[in-house]
Amino acid sequence: MGLTQEALAWECGHSKSYLCEIESGRKLPSLDVLFDIADRLHVELHDLLLDPDTSERAGACEALRVCSPEAQAAVYDALRPWMPPRPASPER
Repeated sequence: MGLTQEALAWECGHSKSYLCEIESGRKLPSLDVLFDIADRLHVELHDLLLDPDTSERAGACEALRVCSPEAQAAVYDALRPWMPPRPASPER
């Protein structure tokens, strides 16, 4: 894509260290942050959330691709209770 982590952080309005913590699993971003990152990377949200090396990912991606944006949002909202608690807001 040619976008550095520093440039992505700047475009998303977050620090590079916050994005590093998200990538390493030390921080759990809100869905708003994930949507923003996916938008800046020109990918679908599920591309950020699902393991690319599993067959389950292929099935889940295909199922989500045929859903409307509203249905996709409903799926993510339904999954939210099983996600770990959100960390404190990052420094901007």
